[in-house]
Amino acid sequence: KGIVTRMSNVTPKCTVATYLCETCGHEIYQIINSRSFTPLFSCPAQVCQQNGNNGRLFPQTRGSRFEKFQEIHLQELPEEVGHRL
Repeated sequence: KGIVTRMSNVTPKCTVATYLCETCGHEIYQIINSRSFTPLFSCPAQVCQQNGNNGRLFPQTRGSRFEKFQEIHLQELPEEVGHRL
């Protein structure tokens, strides 16, 4: 329980980023567990690694997964301050 002091707008948060390799055509998925992440730039697929190619990756929003995200800041209720055991 508490008083809402601040609330952000609802924004999309990426949970799975999808990329398409320009060289080999593989679709690569990156699971994201935090608010910020570093996008992948080179293809980790075996085909590109064996050929020594650094396949360039292009982000694909259609295959990516997004969730609604909102941040809320709470403050304790005045009647509960100092009454903790």
